[in-house]
Amino acid sequence: MSVPIGLPLPTWPRADRTYATWPELRSLALDAEAMGVDTLWVPDHLLRRLGSGERIGFWECWTVVTALAEATTTIGIGPHVACTGFRNPALLAKMAVTLDEVSGGRLILGLGSGVPATDASWTAFGYDPERHVTRYAESVEVIARLLREPVLTFEGELVRTEDASLIPRPATRRAPPVWVAARRDRTSRIAASWGDAINVNVPLTGPHDLAAIARTRDRACEAVGRDPATL
Repeated sequence: MSVPIGLPLPTWPRADRTYATWPELRSLALDAEAMGVDTLWVPDHLLRRLGSGERIGFWECWTVVTALAEATTTIGIGPHVACTGFRNPALLAKMAVTLDEVSGGRLILGLGSGVPATDASWTAFGYDPERHVTRYAESVEVIARLLREPVLTFEGELVRTEDASLIPRPATRRAPPVWVAARRDRTSRIAASWGDAINVNVPLTGPHDLAAIARTRDRACEAVGRDPATL
């Protein structure tokens, strides 16, 4: 059995605190594609504060992923993960279907709630950190349904749409797969409800780690009435 390999592109600072230029990132992406790497991923952070107090930045995620779509030809691309607190979810769905067209169907749409308590991006750029998991749940539903349904009106506590529709969209291709970041039961239920895959960003040190992830997934699928084998 082959194991797909993904490579995160280093949009954060190097050890000497310089940043890779776009030509350097592009060259790395092309090398990875030539080597047979399956996917390229770009983190969605804007500003982080290290334990030392130093602040570091990142090249903006969606701009880099879009450039990758044009620079490469076969490798999968996606955000790891697009923070649902940083962009209007209906607009993010529109961006995703457009980028999927530009890339010829190579986009994997990774979504995550973000962690306001540890990510300086939220306060620095004026995003509302309150109830971010509730916003995540509603945003993932809106995005997934817009990608799969012709029209959506949604009235949530924090997210709303009225007769939203993604026009145009590729007529001969399925919507980009949605990978929903989750670790615990609440976010895992979001993944089980709307995700094509559950994205568990934790170290794997042995079979016991995989078993724990599987148990969390299974509980979430049971809660929403989904076959765990489909997630």
